[in-house]
Amino acid sequence: KQGADSINPLVVEQLKPLAAAAVTPEFLRTTTESLINGVFGWLRGETVSPKFAIRTDVVKANLQNNLVQYTKNRIASLEVCQKGTSYDNFDPLATPCRPPQSISDAEIKKYVSDMIGQIPIFSKPEITLESLGASEAFAVDKPIQKVPQAYSFARALPYILIFIIIACAIGLIVFSARKKSSVRAVAHTFAWAGAMLVLFSAITLIF
Repeated sequence: KQGADSINPLVVEQLKPLAAAAVTPEFLRTTTESLINGVFGWLRGETVSPKFAIRTDVVKANLQNNLVQYTKNRIASLEVCQKGTSYDNFDPLATPCRPPQSISDAEIKKYVSDMIGQIPIFSKPEITLESLGASEAFAVDKPIQKVPQAYSFARALPYILIFIIIACAIGLIVFSARKKSSVRAVAHTFAWAGAMLVLFSAITLIF
């Protein structure tokens, strides 16, 4: 059967740029956003597991178009095969010569489509946690479900620490005999705590 297993290793190296070109900047941007939003939605407790969808149909279409054009150019650049050459299991990407009769665009497209169809990542139009078979790892009784709780505590921890600092500063005023120096120290503490509060608030809004 024709397919990726029969491709000449030298040709595979030439195909890598075509595969890389199929992954557009827009695809990388939307994929990154989907993964980040899915993971942080889970960490915030909005979902029981990370929810994301990576569309592969666009990359598949780009790759197919690139491979079809590459295959056409490759065949056109080859010398005609000598008489008596066997064309059993003919592979346009591995053959060192081309048959005397022309190969139609429909045949090339079918060959490329069959080859790409053997790549598991393109078996479905999108990749999700469920399609990867990893959804069971996020069941409610699994240890990983403690991660969102730890994340929530980590987000609240800076506020708790700032509250403790402010409480200690107030206690310093109440119990200190040198009120003037204590008030000055407390003012610095409040300024520092306020700055930290603004910083942590900005960070938690982002994450």
